[in-house]
Amino acid sequence: MMVTSGFARVNGARLYFEVQGSGPALVLLTDGPENTDSHFGALAESFQVLRYDMRGSGNSTSISQEPFSHTEDLLELMDHLSLARAVLGEVTPGATIAGEFAEEFPERVVAVRSVESLLPAIPESVRSTR
Repeated sequence: MMVTSGFARVNGARLYFEVQGSGPALVLLTDGPENTDSHFGALAESFQVLRYDMRGSGNSTSISQEPFSHTEDLLELMDHLSLARAVLGEVTPGATIAGEFAEEFPERVVAVRSVESLLPAIPESVRSTR
């Protein structure tokens, strides 16, 4: 399954992202893609999975002295990718951002779930390849 990747300009930052799969949108919230490697492909069998480097991590813009909001960054990234609503998949420390985003933009959130809770819905044959 092909991975689409790129950079999005959001709120004065440059965020790196990867998208794989099709189906309902699922945003993985974490501090780096290495924390989602074991789940990305398996979840992409059932979802359109978006993972991205938050500001200050990975290939994204470093954190500057300018004020910013991770939740506003996520909102702008979802708009950039035309994702109207998504399930937010928590991968610690993304849980804090997931809760804040759901509180600030409830109309954009289908559900907030831990990534581990989403894996039982994935067929065993797919999970065993992760």
